Amino acid sequence: MSDLWIVINTVVAVLAVVVFIVRFHFNPVISLVLGAAYLGLATKLGVSTTVDTITGGFGEIMAEVGLLIAFGVLMGSVLQEMSAIQRLVGTLLRAFGPKRLPYALSLTIATLLQSIFLDVLLVISAPLARNLAPKIGKYGTARMATALAIALECGIVFMVPGVATLALAGLLGVPLGKMMIYGLILIVPVVVLSVAIMSFVFRHGWWNEEKDEQQITVVTEPGGPEPVETDDEPLDAGGGVAQKVRTEKQTSLLVLLSPLLLALVLIA
Repeated sequence: MSDLWIVINTVVAVLAVVVFIVRFHFNPVISLVLGAAYLGLATKLGVSTTVDTITGGFGEIMAEVGLLIAFGVLMGSVLQEMSAIQRLVGTLLRAFGPKRLPYALSLTIATLLQSIFLDVLLVISAPLARNLAPKIGKYGTARMATALAIALECGIVFMVPGVATLALAGLLGVPLGKMMIYGLILIVPVVVLSVAIMSFVFRHGWWNEEKDEQQITVVTEPGGPEPVETDDEPLDAGGGVAQKVRTEKQTSLLVLLSPLLLALVLIA
């Protein structure tokens, strides 16, 4: 079989996978399996060889990244329970201000937070981006959503320990340290330029807040929250009543993020 015919069938398989996912809303795993099966049969590998190739390739990739995915999910769950990501975003907002927040947040997600599995990171960061969008001003939702999408997709492909990066490094035999260094050199300008281009596009008429944003109405019930009973006794001070205030010392943000930093240092 000629190389041209193989390339044509590969293009057809990729387009079919995209159509299955985007148009017909098939599960991505099923779509990828169907695309791989078509490619194997179209290139005359035979049914048995096609099945062996699919299962063998899946097994090799999972051997490289399976445990890392599991630990990424675990790390994301732990950081979410400790509110580490929320505190990190608050620190970025105070340090860089609302105007530079899309750049700071996208670079942080694309580089530092890639130890967290993609789906977990999306669940954690999407509500934060939504809540911070009004602070940026006009087109805040569009800019934050774009920054989040760019960071997630670039991080998973370019930055160790992103899942796709680990899979590529394993298949190509590239050391993770080298993959991380070159990925970091590449990902910073790519993310910054992409966010800047999308911000420019939004400001020049490619985003309509009335049509492109879903309006969320918050319904507040009349009356304030009911008082919460407490066992603490009131303290009299100057004829008034003062409540005891319990303050808990927060753990340092550096300590909370130390597992992520340690993972990156060990990889490098």
